[in-house]
Amino acid sequence: MRILGISGSLRAASHNTALLRAAARLAPEGVELELYEGLDSLPPYNEDRDTEWPPEQVSRLREQIAAADAVLFATPEYNGTVPGHLKQVVDWASRPRGGEAALWSKPVAVIGASVTDYGAL
Repeated sequence: MRILGISGSLRAASHNTALLRAAARLAPEGVELELYEGLDSLPPYNEDRDTEWPPEQVSRLREQIAAADAVLFATPEYNGTVPGHLKQVVDWASRPRGGEAALWSKPVAVIGASVTDYGAL
């Protein structure tokens, strides 16, 4: 089983990225967890750019999600929700609507790590 891990944090010392790295190390035999690299270069969703030839970073994201059996998001909480740059992942990966979208029918889970009681709520 191939799982794509996507951290919602851009920080080099991110607790959420560390959580995904730990999950990759501790994954049972037969499970591979690959970390998505490139969140900081993913452009904001723009339907005008969502054409037959979307930005290269978008194509790469969609290909990695499509190739995975599941997606595991590890994200902090920002102002009561997920970070905006993580929302971009969902926006790009859920288009085009319907069966052609990379996230269509893809099992997804969300986890979070924080040094505070509220930080990954």
